[in-house]
Amino acid sequence: MEIGGYVRGGPTATQSSSQARGHYSLGMDGDMWRLGNEGDLDANIRIRKTFKLEEGLQWTVGFRPSYTNPNGGLSDAGVYATREAYIETGGYAFMPAARFWAGRRLLRDDVHAVDTFFIYLAGGRQESGAGIFDMPLGQGKLGLHLFRSDQEMEPTDNRQNTTRLTADVYDLPVNPGGKLRLLGAFYSGRFKDGTQGTALTIKHDQAGFLLPGLNNSLWLQGSTGYGALNTGFGGPGSLNGDLNAASGTRAWRLIDSLIWQHGRLGGQAMAEIEHDRKEQGGSSSRGTSLGGRISYDFNDNLRFLAEGAMTTRVDSGGALQRLDKLTVGLGLGPRPGFMSRPELRVYCTRLDWNEAAAAARTMLAGRSGTTLIGLQLESWW
Repeated sequence: MEIGGYVRGGPTATQSSSQARGHYSLGMDGDMWRLGNEGDLDANIRIRKTFKLEEGLQWTVGFRPSYTNPNGGLSDAGVYATREAYIETGGYAFMPAARFWAGRRLLRDDVHAVDTFFIYLAGGRQESGAGIFDMPLGQGKLGLHLFRSDQEMEPTDNRQNTTRLTADVYDLPVNPGGKLRLLGAFYSGRFKDGTQGTALTIKHDQAGFLLPGLNNSLWLQGSTGYGALNTGFGGPGSLNGDLNAASGTRAWRLIDSLIWQHGRLGGQAMAEIEHDRKEQGGSSSRGTSLGGRISYDFNDNLRFLAEGAMTTRVDSGGALQRLDKLTVGLGLGPRPGFMSRPELRVYCTRLDWNEAAAAARTMLAGRSGTTLIGLQLESWW
């Protein structure tokens, strides 16, 4: 039996009771820099049990319940959900390395500092599916997965499900310390403005980038029609991939992220640019996100934390929206390191935005900035 999980939460003080406790952003993927900007409660437990049978066969059952509350605590705003519930089997003589699965599972890849899953096969709707992992290709591996949208939690207007086939080629060695991933998705359904969508991700991971201990990930993503840039199903209101949108979208984005640990100094930085344009009507959005977080270990248990970021957005040739963020804090944990958890943090965050952002975003309206002070525990195991 394997048991793991994740939890974050803690009290946050705002300048007034009417202000949000966190998640300040301009509403695009990758622009919610998370240190001292969450203010919520998020917890899940991952349970896996593997049964080893004769002749190398294995069957695994996985289950992950979760609880989230944007206000923190256990108020009526909290939501219980099943993030994962699946079976997996492998070890068959005709393809011993391959793993077959069915059910609901997350299948995602993120940039930690912005808590964004730029690859999210289950998508924001976390749909069910079935597929195969780890089919050998000689160089690299192949995964094939089929998903269906779910009308129970977030129904579309016509109550019609969508089918998505995903092909994933990964662990391709292309240079010393470098691996390539190619991920394509093909959508078929009855949408308001068509019947199809496509999405493509090209991702290169480089270990030892320029310096020892420095790792780089470069992502190039594109989508058309009702495809989502993260190759999943987009949630309601998504800039791309919203199954209920009046129009399909042509979208692309470029992301470069660095993560490092060099002695006492660790951190992560990211730069992103994204462009979305509706295929009917011509409305568009263009956004950027640039920032980073550092940690410096004073000793094995106490560390300094800081995060700074600038995000921008322009909708259909309108005024430039801008949001700036700076957080400083202290972290306490049993081990040193940027990604070491559990970590108990005390922080102070300052956020400032311009008039265009206040006019466009409900949570920013009526103000030009805010300060958040809080205590947060984050842990995974």
